[in-house]
Amino acid sequence: MRLLSILRSIEHMHSLKDAGVDGIVFGIEGFSYRSPLYDLQQIKEIVDRAKSLGVSTYLQCNRMLDEEEIRPASDLIRSVDALNVDGILFQDLAYVTLCEQADAKLIRIYAPEAMLTNSLEVRAMLENGVDQVMAAKELTLDEVTKIARENPDKVGVFGFGHLPMSVSRRPLVKNYLDEIKKDRSLANGFGLRLQEEKRAFLYPILEEGKETTIFQDRLFCVLPELTQLQTNDVAFVLADDLFVEEGVLTSFVHSARNVMAQREDDFMDRYAHIVTSGYFFKKTNLTKDGN
Repeated sequence: MRLLSILRSIEHMHSLKDAGVDGIVFGIEGFSYRSPLYDLQQIKEIVDRAKSLGVSTYLQCNRMLDEEEIRPASDLIRSVDALNVDGILFQDLAYVTLCEQADAKLIRIYAPEAMLTNSLEVRAMLENGVDQVMAAKELTLDEVTKIARENPDKVGVFGFGHLPMSVSRRPLVKNYLDEIKKDRSLANGFGLRLQEEKRAFLYPILEEGKETTIFQDRLFCVLPELTQLQTNDVAFVLADDLFVEEGVLTSFVHSARNVMAQREDDFMDRYAHIVTSGYFFKKTNLTKDGN
């Protein structure tokens, strides 16, 4: 099982490698969101450094494409393939066709937010040009391991970071600021938190362009279940430090290596106050009668 991590900065790559990552994931302007954005020149530098360290590289293109963006996306695929990027994570299935048309060597990882929830859907993707997939973030541990066992080394999971609670294709923060006649620039950056009237929690909120995402207040962490994921043929675990204090991501990666090697580790004890098992033990599709 491979450990992948979002790359927050080029300078952070050596720390991630020392902690034990197998691959790094990064975004690019116009085609990615919720991840640091780099231009093609920077991506070339990232790939060169990563290759010298023995780390795989993956471009995250998680924005859905509009019609007028198809040709630029096609050009992008050819460019990053020429730079020897190893793979691409995407939400829009148009990238499968674009990779085929470009005869790209990129590993194609279909990584939607909440689409893949059973083995039949996974198998359909694998039979139609996709190399690997990411399971929906709302699945339970039992559901994830069942799908992974039936599709060995083909299914990845989100393993560390703030889980999204809701996504809107509208700029909710800017619309609210307009309503109360405040400066729209307050919507920019990573410092925004949302508090519900009857709850004490502060939920991270991120607005990029016309899209707004609200995240859970605690960090989802699979360390206690990592061995079970490993023994059930999960292909990779992806870690993200969005809204996370510096250094916590590398601590997670280092601890994940300890757990996978059956060494003792105290990460869960140290961060018990900020971590959660997410939906791993709580079904999200229950009705009032429990079915």
